Amino acid sequence: MVIVGIFKTGVEEIDKTFAIADLRLIQHFNDWDNNTIGGYEVFIKDYKLTQQVADTMQFPMLWNAKSLKEVNPTIFDWLGVMDTNRNIVFAIMAIVAIINLITCLLILVLERVKMVGILKALGCNNITIQKIFLYYAAIISATGVGIGCVAGNPIISIYTEMTPNPETMKFVANKLLYPGKSIDFQDESTANPSPLAKELFSSPFIKSVFIASNFITLTKTADTEDWQDVVPSIKQFLKEYLENGGVVVNDDEVAKVKQESSNVVSADDDDVVKRVKELLENYVKPAVEMDGGAIQFKSYHNGVVNLMMQGSCSGCPSSTVTLKAGIEGMMKRMIPEIKSFCIALSVLFATFSLAQSKPTELDKSPMDASYLPANYPLLKLNGKAKDQPIARLLYSRPQKNGRVIFDGIVKYNEMWRLGANEATEIEFFKAVKIGGKSVAKGKYTLYCIPTADKWTLIINKDNFSWGNFSYDAKKDVVRVDCKVEKTTDIAESFTAYFEELKTGATLNFMWDDVKVQLPIIF
Repeated sequence: MVIVGIFKTGVEEIDKTFAIADLRLIQHFNDWDNNTIGGYEVFIKDYKLTQQVADTMQFPMLWNAKSLKEVNPTIFDWLGVMDTNRNIVFAIMAIVAIINLITCLLILVLERVKMVGILKALGCNNITIQKIFLYYAAIISATGVGIGCVAGNPIISIYTEMTPNPETMKFVANKLLYPGKSIDFQDESTANPSPLAKELFSSPFIKSVFIASNFITLTKTADTEDWQDVVPSIKQFLKEYLENGGVVVNDDEVAKVKQESSNVVSADDDDVVKRVKELLENYVKPAVEMDGGAIQFKSYHNGVVNLMMQGSCSGCPSSTVTLKAGIEGMMKRMIPEIKSFCIALSVLFATFSLAQSKPTELDKSPMDASYLPANYPLLKLNGKAKDQPIARLLYSRPQKNGRVIFDGIVKYNEMWRLGANEATEIEFFKAVKIGGKSVAKGKYTLYCIPTADKWTLIINKDNFSWGNFSYDAKKDVVRVDCKVEKTTDIAESFTAYFEELKTGATLNFMWDDVKVQLPIIF
């Protein structure tokens, strides 16, 4: 195994849990054969339908559909907080505006008390007088709003973002610079369509300029020691240029220059090209633009896709990982006709193929599911299930294969994920009692600390954990010590199943010559 790069999303739970690797390597690590995978990804165009689609795709056996929100709860919780902050700011702005309007009206009234008295003496009623003041208030408010819009419109703010390529920096503006399009200039001789790019190339430390949407990505020359030496002057220049109404890109000049193929689907594209362009536009483009780059479709022929990386992606040390582990993998899964990729990084071409060394055949660790009641899947298939099950367990089933299991591959007094691969998940569809404590309806993760005579079974509210790397004791709901029973029959595969009782049920675990029962009351 060779580590080709280290990435950081900024979300701790993801950074310490996930790695990007070739499928064959994952199968090797997890003791899977060549036909075993961890799951499928389903892409939908409307993000708002993700949860609805996930709920629709709930299958009775083996399969468990999770929406993007369920897989990444931390990210969406953070976005929810950001939305709350935004709403609070808008509410404060509205309150301030209302107070200002009320103050303005009060000033108008106080300044014209004598006028009000005269109008009343002349026989004007209250409604007529109110209309007069509201008319003047409307004129003042409209004038203030108009002046504010005119004065605020030319104010430009520029902020910078680091990119995966240490030689490039992303400069983001608070207005659209080149809406819905992108253009890349590798040197001053190609910059005729963009007066802004020509101005930037006049600086000795600018090597290339990439313009897209609301940002500009600049690549510095090798002899420029640090971005911090030049960022302030570039930000000031961009701010003044845009505030003065400078032209960013001249579309008439762009039309005269031969451009790379567009990601926009045209009537002349065949079916494969259309699907490639749709994937690039809907899934790849937003992610790459966040890093200050772009990927343009060039051509497709005999199963080979040619792409052009631009902006921060061009010459980026991690661009090959981006292509191989991300874009190429996704497209090959979704478009079987694609066999390999060629990519242009400025003037450098690199080709990626499917050649992989075949790992040693190892035992399987398939996923399985157990339900309470046990016959719920059959009832569901026959349309006879009136309600949801009481509980469902999703777990992997590693095999013994002649190995020493307990105090061997499963160490005593150490945290165990109760299976292999992703930690075991249990979902209760109604509140239950375990170990004398109430466990609310919802999804949980099961962990275990085994010893020779007992297992400490742990129900933890942190979901979707891979192994026990992200285990957090603060999120434990209940811990129960369960007696270990020795059996005469050897369980070759790790097995878990529910057994119904009069007052509840037991969740039984068996592997090797060991059996453990967890009582559940409902």
